[in-house]
Order: sequence, then structure tokens, then C-alpha cells
Amino acid sequence: MESDTLKSKYFYLNILLVLFYLMLFNWVYFYVPLKNKNSFLIYFVPLLGIFSYPLWILIHDAIHGILFYSKTANNILGRVLCIYFGSPFRILQGGHLLHHGYNRTNEDINEYYNPERESSILAYIRYYYWLLGGLYLSEFLCNLILFIPDSCLLKIKNFYKNRSRLKYNFIGFIILYKQEIRWDAFINLIFYSIIFYIYGLKFYLFISFLFIRGLIISLMDNVFHYGTQPNKVISGYNLKTSKFIQLLILNANYHGLHHQKPKIPWFFLEKEFIRTKNQYNSTLFKQLLKQFNGPIRSFFI
Repeated sequence: MESDTLKSKYFYLNILLVLFYLMLFNWVYFYVPLKNKNSFLIYFVPLLGIFSYPLWILIHDAIHGILFYSKTANNILGRVLCIYFGSPFRILQGGHLLHHGYNRTNEDINEYYNPERESSILAYIRYYYWLLGGLYLSEFLCNLILFIPDSCLLKIKNFYKNRSRLKYNFIGFIILYKQEIRWDAFINLIFYSIIFYIYGLKFYLFISFLFIRGLIISLMDNVFHYGTQPNKVISGYNLKTSKFIQLLILNANYHGLHHQKPKIPWFFLEKEFIRTKNQYNSTLFKQLLKQFNGPIRSFFI
């Protein structure tokens, strides 16, 4: 009973966080270019891209159905937040849930490469593309699914049937929710077209904002798995950081624990980490830098 009461309080906190980030990004997307286009404030817009990561964590909890009690509320608010993030909710949901199922397998391991199957040059290009924003760019470009006909989606799914179970299942998930995804993609394309239009000649500031968003999202996606053991699905790092950063990223530094217990909301992760006497694997800052060691050669991939 006490736990339910505490959880209810934190769900109210989630409502406040959702409202805060919606107001923040409305300020970035609309208020600044409409009211402060000639003010120095507009030049701070790119820096606010760093707040895209806590936005992602709220979306992440909606993906797992733990942002709110109600499944309907999780889906609706998840879709709304994803408009501000720039990618259809079901695209992110399908990709993330499959990540949990295929983590560190050949299907979902970015930094390892087998030199007998892939050249080091291609491995470096592929790795740094994903690390330095390619992940988010790919998520944003998923809005173009609006223009892909059903017959083409089926052909893509069949193509991967005996080539990649992850991609086969991902396309199947997209087909399952295709109407919802297309509506969200349509809204996103209109939404971001309007934003670029009202930024006018200062559109480059909004591009810079999206670049910083992409960099943060891609770096943080990779940091909790870089160098972890291949073929160990339930794995990830728990990384120590300052209380301020931990609060900013909504306890995302307990990513290893999240893979063990994905139904624990962000606000209970630290309590569970302490209760289970878990250990930190490293610090967040060290692991962020370690990623730049580049791809790792392995003959077992």
C-alpha cells in the first residue's frame, strides 16, 4: 500500500516533467523564432538540444508502459512526446523492445567487428556514423515511411526472413502499427516543416539544435554497452555520476539494472540498485570517453 502511494506521487512527478519538457520545446520550436528571432536568446537554442536525453527517458518509460498507470495514457503521451522528439512512437518502441531481446547478439552489437567479414575502414565508418548522430538521424528519417507502400514493406520483411531476425521482426512490428506510424510521420513532417519555416534565415540554428540532439542521443545510447560481453543479452553498465547529472538524465545511469528489470520506473532504479547491493562498473564520464577508442576486433562476431 505504501509502495503504491509512493508510486502515485512519482506518477504525478512524471506529469509535471512531461508538461515541463513540452513547454521547453514549445519555447524552442515556436516562441523563440516567432518572438525573439532578433534577440541574442535565439543563439542559445542549439545548446538546449542536451535536454533531448531526459525527453527520451520519458519516452522510454512510455515504451515500457511504466510512465503512467494507464496503458492508454502511456501510448497517447508517448506519441505526443515523440512528435517533439521527431520520430513515430511505434518506431522507437519496436526498436527499443527488440534491443532488449537481441542485445549484444550479432544482430545488435555496434562496436565489435570481425576482420574476416568486414574491413576495418568500413567498421570505423559504420561505428562513428552511429556514435556521432547516425542513430538519431536514422530515427528521424523513419518519418519517410509515410511514402513507402504496403507492398514494399512486405517485400522488405520477406527479404530479411532468413537474413536477420531482428530486422524481420522490426518490419513486422511496423506493419502491425503502420496506420498509426504513418499518421505520426505525417504530423512530424508537417510539424518540423513549420518549425523550419518560422526559423527562416536562421534555420541553421535549429539544424544545430537537432545536431546536438542527435549527438547526445547517439552517444548516450552507446555508452552503456560499449565493450560489454558479446552474446550476453541481459547486460549493460551501471555508471556512477554526480547527483545533478543523475537527476538530469532521470537515473538512466542504472542501465545495467534496467536490462535486468525493465519494468522498474526511472524513479525506483536507484532504490533498487541500493537494495540489491549492485556495483558500479565505471563512471559515466570515463565510459563516454572510452567509446572513442573505436571499433573492437573480434573473430567471434
